[in-house]
Amino acid sequence: MPKLLTDRSVAQARAKDGKRTEYADSISPLRLVVQPSGVKSWATRFRLRGRPHKYTIGTYPAITLAAARTAAKGALESVSLGNDPIGRQASGNA
Repeated sequence: MPKLLTDRSVAQARAKDGKRTEYADSISPLRLVVQPSGVKSWATRFRLRGRPHKYTIGTYPAITLAAARTAAKGALESVSLGNDPIGRQASGNA
């Protein structure tokens, strides 16, 4: 179940059982991805033309939680208009 990501929870997040772990934010479409190496990145998931996609926003701490939430919301707004936030052509070949 998604929990509210906070600056503190993001800073303390770790990969579980030595495996890549995703933490979903309860107030936005944002996910924190933590690699076993400790590298953290921001991503969002969406469906476009019926197919699932993952959009990687960038790395933490270079991108803050607030900026990542804004980017995730913007990406999904783009999807709602039929655009691909990843930048691929809209030919239907996603």
